[in-house]
Amino acid sequence: MTLNQFLQYREFCPNCNNHLNFHCMSKSDNNIKYINNKLNIELTISSFLLSPKKKTSFMVHVILDMDSNDFEVEFLNATNQSLDAVSLERIAAFKTYCSGINPLSLYKDCGICKSYHYSSDINFDYDTHQVRSYQINYEYLNCIKDTNLGCKRYRLYNNYRVDKCTLIIELDGHADQMINASIIDITNTSDLLNQFEIMSVFS
Repeated sequence: MTLNQFLQYREFCPNCNNHLNFHCMSKSDNNIKYINNKLNIELTISSFLLSPKKKTSFMVHVILDMDSNDFEVEFLNATNQSLDAVSLERIAAFKTYCSGINPLSLYKDCGICKSYHYSSDINFDYDTHQVRSYQINYEYLNCIKDTNLGCKRYRLYNNYRVDKCTLIIELDGHADQMINASIIDITNTSDLLNQFEIMSVFS
């Protein structure tokens, strides 16, 4: 999956049909720009990642091609000019920053109903200078239905890493059921609500 394919996977919220927002999730503040069919992510990286005694930080531009999965990393000086020579320490700090428990990831969500999002981690191959894939890792949908028993909330978590989903059903704010199943395609929410009801009966 390319970056373009990731972004086009879903443009509108399946719950309220509003346009989805796009973010880069990182360990620090970041800024996103589109330049010549490339996504430019500006990151602030602390040298503290390698040496606790150092309290300095430096800027990096991660440049992602929208179609080819190629990437570039541009290290900047204090005046935001590109560096011709980069220390091994800074390169190591960048690699540490983009790995670990909270890697650099892309995220689309609904800022209106706040009931839907999907995401992908960015895994760099430093030998080929390509992002391995923008495959979707997680997808979440939250929807509500009024019933004779009360208000039912359905929380669907699709985990594409293991091709499994978890459906949590809450009744009037209290967890009522948790169902594990195969990935559920999120299309029309009214159809999904009927599917969730059937799953709750036969699980």
